[in-house]
Amino acid sequence: MVSFFYVLCVFSLMLSGFVFHDLNNQLIVINYYFGIMTFQTSWIVIASFLAGIMFCILFTGLELIRARISLRISRRSELRLKRELGERGQSAAVGGSDVL
Repeated sequence: MVSFFYVLCVFSLMLSGFVFHDLNNQLIVINYYFGIMTFQTSWIVIASFLAGIMFCILFTGLELIRARISLRISRRSELRLKRELGERGQSAAVGGSDVL
């Protein structure tokens, strides 16, 4: 049932995309430094949507990498502190005093 819903959503999205493309087929002239190019309005909109999606994926991925690095650093410092506290506990149990 869930897969049918996904297929229905994809089909309706494709249908609305084709209708948008059919209704917005005016030509746009873009003047670049290298020359003049003509595109249809729908292709410009699709290209801008795809560029936005790619930028979102790129910057979200960078934030995810930063978060993972920060988590790795905090885990290492936590393990280092646990080892240090464990060593102090063992030396106190042997008979030494930690009082300065």
